[in-house]
Amino acid sequence: MRSTTTRTTAVAALLAAATLLLTSCTGHVDAGSAGADAARDELARIDGVATVRADGSNDLPFAGTTTATVVTDDGLSDDRLQRVTDAVGQWIADHRGSVTYSADVEADGFVFTVQPTRTANARVLDVVDGLRGDDRWLGAVLSVRGEVRSLDLQVADPADLVTGWTAVRAAADGSGWDDVTATASAWNDPARDTTGRREPDWSITDSAGDPATEVAALGQVAAAHRLTAATVRRGLVHVHIADLADVPDVTAVLERAAPDAAAIVDGGVVTKRDPGDDVDERPDAGTYAEADRLARVAARPGVTAVELTRTGVTVTAADVDTALVAAEALAAASPVAPVRTLSVGSSAAAAAGDHQGLLVQGSADRLGASAAVARSLTAFLPARASFFGADPSDGPSPSTPTSPTTTTNASISATLQRIDDVPAFVQAVRPVLPDGTTVQVGIAGQLQLQTAQLTLRDGRLTIDRPRAVATDDDARVRLAEAVREAWNG
Repeated sequence: MRSTTTRTTAVAALLAAATLLLTSCTGHVDAGSAGADAARDELARIDGVATVRADGSNDLPFAGTTTATVVTDDGLSDDRLQRVTDAVGQWIADHRGSVTYSADVEADGFVFTVQPTRTANARVLDVVDGLRGDDRWLGAVLSVRGEVRSLDLQVADPADLVTGWTAVRAAADGSGWDDVTATASAWNDPARDTTGRREPDWSITDSAGDPATEVAALGQVAAAHRLTAATVRRGLVHVHIADLADVPDVTAVLERAAPDAAAIVDGGVVTKRDPGDDVDERPDAGTYAEADRLARVAARPGVTAVELTRTGVTVTAADVDTALVAAEALAAASPVAPVRTLSVGSSAAAAAGDHQGLLVQGSADRLGASAAVARSLTAFLPARASFFGADPSDGPSPSTPTSPTTTTNASISATLQRIDDVPAFVQAVRPVLPDGTTVQVGIAGQLQLQTAQLTLRDGRLTIDRPRAVATDDDARVRLAEAVREAWNG
């Protein structure tokens, strides 16, 4: 059996070890955020540093991460930039422990990852110094994270995009690394702050392989048409042109010049979502044929945007009247597969589903019903008419032996100014509301009433049971009952 003295000695040793552990972990429970505070103070003292941005996360007590971005004074010489970089690298090396430290340097718009060793940083600086100082470039982002290396050159003028691509590819090839993903990006209206540059309007990248053929195809189109945006990589050329009417001609040029690439072309107010990075999933231009046809139907004065996917069309209008006309025109155009979903909003917020203005949406075969009901809702905004699936009046689907109400997803929402508007609302929608429709009615400024919900069954409105009795209130009950009584008589 151990003696009392032995046990006391062991406890003292454990306490001493714990004390040593705590002091070695910066002595701060929130070590990551404390490290960020220290980074802002310590890195700002380096000669040639203008500002420091730092953030910290506290993963565990006395442990976490600290990241910093060091912005240098403008126009530093190569030698002075190297001294700043070396000092930041030494700061990282000196702060190893329970907190993981990392830092970037931003010099004249060029942002690069700093390594804890001077040799590694010298290789990065060779690339930066070779590009910095050319007025054609806004800057670049050079990221080195383990074996993952990427260089994104940000071009000041889209007209210099291909030149920028050649320059960044040469810089990547001369970096000394085995593999560097190179990208040239440009903006129609670039943000002044590098942190504000997101989602470029123009880009060429070799992330999927050498895009030489695709870049040449882009050049052919640019020589004959005014382009306003482009995304190019191996297997994909996605361009936006000024005139929607030129889409077929531009598509034909791209298909001839880059026959193995997906040629995605949009124009005017029409845009297509980027089909993604996976070459095997990229559609050919024919996949968009029906969406393109419907876009030409929707594009009219007062329509500010038409966004396409292979299976859907979303239209943004400047006002309610234009939205209704566009929705009715799309329904009259008899949409067919692969387009399945169509949506028209009276504003960008309405089109995004933010419960503003008027939203008309439906499946290809029921958009007409949605538009008809929506027209009756214009006095009760914000409002929505949404009709998907089979029309319950046609009876159960042969493949789905259930009741008619389960074969459809039909709903409307409307906003009344006061409960006295219920009779006018009922009179407006009664002639056009299909059986099986869910009806949501609210009073303006009283959001709690938006869940007053009824359903039209066999020509009569019934009040749906509230999801939770505790959420029900007298005002909601009165509104629901007023709508039911006005409808059912």
